[in-house]
Amino acid sequence: MSATAWLQCGQALERLRRFDEALAAFERLAALRPDDAQAHFSRSQMLQRRGRLADALHANERVLALCADD
Repeated sequence: MSATAWLQCGQALERLRRFDEALAAFERLAALRPDDAQAHFSRSQMLQRRGRLADALHANERVLALCADD
């Protein structure tokens, strides 16, 4: 699947409150687009929902680093 398809899939799964599956989709998206702040931000939101706060913090640090490059 394309990165756009993974993003849309993750968003749809999030709306359905299927957070584990949404996280998996956002992780695939981040792997496909390692320099995309939105991909890492979406991933961080799902990590936070799953209670994985240290992982969410790390993902947010990646977002900030990517935004600083802009």
